Amino acid sequence: MNLPFINEALKTNEQGVRIVFTKADGSERVMRATKNPSLIPQEYSETKTSRPASTEACRVYDLDLGAWRSFRYDRLINMRYIDRGTEVIFTP
Repeated sequence: MNLPFINEALKTNEQGVRIVFTKADGSERVMRATKNPSLIPQEYSETKTSRPASTEACRVYDLDLGAWRSFRYDRLINMRYIDRGTEVIFTP
C-alpha cells in the first residue's frame, strides 16, 4: 500500500478526495475526505484534535458530514480526485 501517496493526495487536493472503503461491518462507504488544513474548519484543525499517526488507519475530515472519520488502509477500495484538471483514480 502506498501510504505516502494516499496521505499526500489527501493533504494537497483543494476539492477533497472521494474515498471508497469497506467498513468493519462489511458495508461499503463513500466519503469526500481531506487532510488539507485550508478545507478544515478552524475548530476542527489538527492542532486541536491531533493524535499520533497510525500505519493501519487513516484519519480524515469528512467534508460532507463535517466531522473527523477514519478508514483502515487495508480496506481501501479506491480513491478519486482531480489533479490539475485530470481525474486520478487510485486502486490499491
